[in-house]
Amino acid sequence: MKPSATRVSSRLAMDRAAAPSECAGNSATAPARSRQPGVTRRRALVVEADPGTQKDFRDVLNRCGMAADIVDNGVAAVAMARRKRPDLIIMDLQLRDSPGLEVIQWLRSDPALRSTPVIVLTTNAHDVSRSKSWTVEAVLLKPVSSDAMERAIRSSVDPGNVRGDAINPALTTGGQEGGGLR
Repeated sequence: MKPSATRVSSRLAMDRAAAPSECAGNSATAPARSRQPGVTRRRALVVEADPGTQKDFRDVLNRCGMAADIVDNGVAAVAMARRKRPDLIIMDLQLRDSPGLEVIQWLRSDPALRSTPVIVLTTNAHDVSRSKSWTVEAVLLKPVSSDAMERAIRSSVDPGNVRGDAINPALTTGGQEGGGLR
């Protein structure tokens, strides 16, 4: 039996009441979570090959009130970014078809995407020290905790919330905070 519209909207209201209304307390700039017509959610493009990590990012972005588009390679990332114009791009450096930094250069060459914030994910600690010359908002060393991901998302989509350098060393602590994304 198909649920009635009343039951579905009641269920959504209960889900919204139980879920945090914003990403870890950023109420002044939290995007609308409503699915009402005319209300637009911020969108993030996640470029990651591992299905488990894709799910983890989708969950964190949903908690932050953002919709997630997910692709697993660089060519699809550029095509999706050009089509969807995301508010944020989360890019793993180790992609199957092309290096993540090269994909970032492709994205930066498109005037419509040039200023889109990018968070880089890497398993190589050396990338963190090299990242000062990259045009990215944050570099996260995998595995990364959900808390570190939320902080990176908040500071990337809300420039008024950025503290210190564009690449915040507090965000690069990887899984040392417990739990974490792969």
